[in-house]
Amino acid sequence: MTHYGWNSTLESVSAGVLMRARPHFAEQFLNEKLIVDVLKVGVSVGVKAPSTWGADTDEVLVKNCDIQRAVQSLMDDSEEAEERRNRAKEFSKKARMVHVD
Repeated sequence: MTHYGWNSTLESVSAGVLMRARPHFAEQFLNEKLIVDVLKVGVSVGVKAPSTWGADTDEVLVKNCDIQRAVQSLMDDSEEAEERRNRAKEFSKKARMVHVD
């Protein structure tokens, strides 16, 4: 599970690791769209509103059932899950091919 900060996003894509998204604020919601909708190597847990930094709240933004659904969609034997895993492997291979002089 990642908050989709840029560093953890790049590390996960480079390593070929599938991600579950739980963005908190700032660019993390954009990164989630990139990973879930464009690259298709992650799933969202359904967070739609940013957290307020330092706010004391009892509001639950993510429910256990949402996290369970996300994990199952990454781990199941469906065609979509298999395609997601294959894309993650391909991005990892491409990341290792990059050579910086």
